[in-house]
Amino acid sequence: MKITFYSILASALFLFGACSGDSETPSNSELSEGVSSDSLALSTSSEKDKIEMKYAHAWEGKLNGKIPVFFHYTIKDSVLSGEVTYMNTKAKKPIRIIGEILPNNFYHILEFDSKGMITGIWSLTIKGDRCNGTWYAPSQSGWSEPGKEFKVGAQKSDSLVPEWDLNPDPEKVFGYYQYNYTKENGNIGHLSLEKLTDYNANFEILGLASAPGFNIASIEETTVDFVGGKDTEFDFELDESDECDFNVKFYKGFAHVQYTNGYCADGYFGHNATVEGIFLKTK
Repeated sequence: MKITFYSILASALFLFGACSGDSETPSNSELSEGVSSDSLALSTSSEKDKIEMKYAHAWEGKLNGKIPVFFHYTIKDSVLSGEVTYMNTKAKKPIRIIGEILPNNFYHILEFDSKGMITGIWSLTIKGDRCNGTWYAPSQSGWSEPGKEFKVGAQKSDSLVPEWDLNPDPEKVFGYYQYNYTKENGNIGHLSLEKLTDYNANFEILGLASAPGFNIASIEETTVDFVGGKDTEFDFELDESDECDFNVKFYKGFAHVQYTNGYCADGYFGHNATVEGIFLKTK
């Protein structure tokens, strides 16, 4: 297996588009740029199943003590997916959120628009019926410029939102996935899986660190064992490094990539560059 780096990434940065401001509040437009997930199917059930309906985790609270928010999510494995609604916006349009549950009950949650741009980052700690933390919106000019940050305080909501079915259709996991933290100079990631035969697929992945280094973690297109219509995940092993092996797992509308032997140390991929992350399906 040959591992090489992309040679034209620097010029591609401007084609892609995710801490301060105690007294500012985001405008309605800033808080409603994410993608509505109305088109994502909720779990369906028969009349018998309705009696045993499971409900998502739902929260209501405020950013900076002023901006009312409502958010809900369904958990599967160590990831979650749902929506956040900013109640002070005119449209009250739900925005897609996807996140990870990390050690010590720490929740790292990302807001996505339809093109994979991250419009908000939630860092939450949940204890019982309360959650606290921060909401942060990266500057669109990159990490070198301050973004907006607000404290989050929320409590469990009595609203009953049916759980989402996060299980993917094995026939529909093929495609293109991505994330972009900023329109320029920020971290980006791309992942693609293309069906080759009934038993394997072409796979490639790229993680690009932010300025000024723009360091790279990449696997150029290569063939992986993947049974179309059945498999929804695979492990990728690198002959040159045991530490850099990783798992790619697909969910409904997104993919989660995670190292399987600890974090990949510097020396194989570029400094601070990683293939790990949450990738939204965009094609």
